[in-house]
Amino acid sequence: MTALTDLWRNQRTRHVAIAALIAFALGISGIASPASNFLRILQSRLASHPASGQVVFIGAPEDLADPSSPGRRAALADLIDGLGRAGPARTFVTDVFDKPSTIEADRRLGDAVAGTSQIYFVRRHMTTMGGDETLRSLPIITGNSDEVVSKEWVDPFGFIWRLPFAVMDDGHKLPSLPAALAGQIGPAGESFAVDYSVSYSTIPAFTMVEAATMLRTDMRKAEEAFAGKTVVIGSGVANTTNVATIPGHPKVPGAMVSIYGAETLLAGLPPEFAWPTMLLFFTGLTLIVAVIKVKRGSRRIGYGLISLTLIGLFAFFTAEHWPANLAETAIFLAIYGGLRLWVARQNASALVHEATGLPTFKALERDLFQMGSVHTASVVVAKVHHFDEVLSALPVEKHGEYLNMIADRLRITQRDLKIYTNGGRYLAWAVQDHGDVRLEAHLKGLRAVFSSPLSVGGTAVDVVITFGVDSTSEGSPVRKIASATAAADKTSEAVAPIHFASASSEADRIWNISLQAKIDDALRTGEIYVVYQPQIDIRSGALFGAEALVRWEDPERGSISPSYFIEQCEQAGRMEALTRKVMRDALSTLAASPLAETGFQLSVNVSATLLADYRVAEILEEALAGVSLDPTQITLEITETARIVDYVKAGLVMERLRQTGVKLSVDDFGVGAASLETLHALPFDEVKIDRSFVAKTPDDRKARKIVESVTMLGKSLGMTVIAEGVEGVEGADVVERLKEAGCDIAQGYYFAKPAKFSRLMEFEAPAKRLTDGVPRRRV
Repeated sequence: MTALTDLWRNQRTRHVAIAALIAFALGISGIASPASNFLRILQSRLASHPASGQVVFIGAPEDLADPSSPGRRAALADLIDGLGRAGPARTFVTDVFDKPSTIEADRRLGDAVAGTSQIYFVRRHMTTMGGDETLRSLPIITGNSDEVVSKEWVDPFGFIWRLPFAVMDDGHKLPSLPAALAGQIGPAGESFAVDYSVSYSTIPAFTMVEAATMLRTDMRKAEEAFAGKTVVIGSGVANTTNVATIPGHPKVPGAMVSIYGAETLLAGLPPEFAWPTMLLFFTGLTLIVAVIKVKRGSRRIGYGLISLTLIGLFAFFTAEHWPANLAETAIFLAIYGGLRLWVARQNASALVHEATGLPTFKALERDLFQMGSVHTASVVVAKVHHFDEVLSALPVEKHGEYLNMIADRLRITQRDLKIYTNGGRYLAWAVQDHGDVRLEAHLKGLRAVFSSPLSVGGTAVDVVITFGVDSTSEGSPVRKIASATAAADKTSEAVAPIHFASASSEADRIWNISLQAKIDDALRTGEIYVVYQPQIDIRSGALFGAEALVRWEDPERGSISPSYFIEQCEQAGRMEALTRKVMRDALSTLAASPLAETGFQLSVNVSATLLADYRVAEILEEALAGVSLDPTQITLEITETARIVDYVKAGLVMERLRQTGVKLSVDDFGVGAASLETLHALPFDEVKIDRSFVAKTPDDRKARKIVESVTMLGKSLGMTVIAEGVEGVEGADVVERLKEAGCDIAQGYYFAKPAKFSRLMEFEAPAKRLTDGVPRRRV
């Protein structure tokens, strides 16, 4: 199944299937008939050959069976009498005398028939609105003569391409007219293809007047013309009755089609390959060439050979007078060729960026593949920062010039360097035999080159550029380019302008691309769970509360870094699900423990990205509604405040959160965007001093003063102040400095690492909370 799936993913395989299905549908529906007709007509013109001369046609200009013209029946009777003296082997009358004329005319014709041996009359099968109908001549005329059947299938263009061997009529099998003319009897229900390559002019043919005159005046010549031969007498041409169309001759007597059928049988019925068989054969050949792993040039040679095979078969079939049922196959190859040409055109346009004329990343993939040493090449992707802002400021006609000017600067040390573009903010190139150290030095030099602005249409444009590099042994061009691009995305203008991608295994790549699904599974199965880090009242040593932290223990990879998978949750839109789980588990755990009846405070982290709407409030309200717990025991720590885009909206969401009774805390205060402005703009009840200041208090006077100042500020605003990051061997000294600074609550590895909730019982519990008059939530 995997092999079939991989086969279907191949675009060429899909195109083969699409072309084959379309060709089959056109063939089975008859829509391909014009193409089939064209090939058959072409065959008849290319390989014309003379008739056998064994079948002679005598034609009447008008309908011999017309009951209103009894003289025509008398003339036919005279002709039959005369032919009897000339000695034809057999005589066939194709007109159907189903209506009586005068008694004299009918008797005269009947007498002539009765006096002639080996004479046959035709039953004509017709399909009408009422169903199938059979027309046959009157017994007074046919007497004991044998009968044959004329049954034909006319296509929408008036051509008859197949004729039956025999037909079942009234429960009896009767030979068809062409089979009887050729003296061959075949099975009923089967048909054969008519060979129209017989030259029409070589079929012996006479008018009734010519034949009658010859029989009266020159019997020797008549015997030469008719003796021992099969004679067909029929009417048509002069009017629209009993007229047929054959290739090259739009109006001929209807009997001519049966004569062509007889000539086909007399020449020996050729083998015939049905069009589905030919289509299947060529589909198989094309599929083999499409999926085999060869270079593009070799594959094109394969396609050319398939086309030549089709042409060769057509030529062979034509020379041998075999039916060439190749129209559907030709349509299949034409459709497949069209699809591949369309892809080639798309690929060609995808190889060059229209606005700049620079080759695209698609061209870089091709060039790396043709290089043959992808694993030793380094791919550099340059990321142009503020790209969209610059384009929005420049006239549209200057966009291409802007990119080309950047590309020219990248070529400053190698003028023939081939620069590729993705049409946006990324430019790339490939280098060989450059060590990472030399390459990094070169890229730093290129950054320096961009220190001076570009002049685009008289406008000075600053260019900030950073670089991502994949110099690993990765052998896939697509992966190498993607890896270098991902590395470029990890760069920053000031801190990390150059980033080298690290080698990763196939398993690592598969893990990363399926991480979002794994997060969903882990949330469902409990692999993602909550641990608790105690917060200690450092003056009494009693337990103040705990911070609920999330962990992930994967069965395959072990412990996954919280910072890593939380970032993935944010990118994948899974933060709501993660927050809901943490709140539900943490609140229900506290509610079921003895600490729920004390002054214990539980902190739960909430990403600032969730403050854009009220859904986080709904998550909190759902969690509180399911437990018996005092909401004032819950503190929500707002993390990454730098990601708050709209302070007004965030303030409204936070006010709704506070209406439930919970407290709000600003995390990592003192660094990043957790500033005095944030503290002023948003309704916080608690401030957590960042670990970067707390850990330095024993040895750094500035850090101690910052901790003192924040503590004083928080208390003056009526806020709880917590110091985080009390760790290591200096933990005792840090605690003493925190006491001196007036900070009462702290947390960190010095006290305990995050663990199961039950471990909190090892600490002295806080005093029991007074609950008189305090509203409590019940299930």
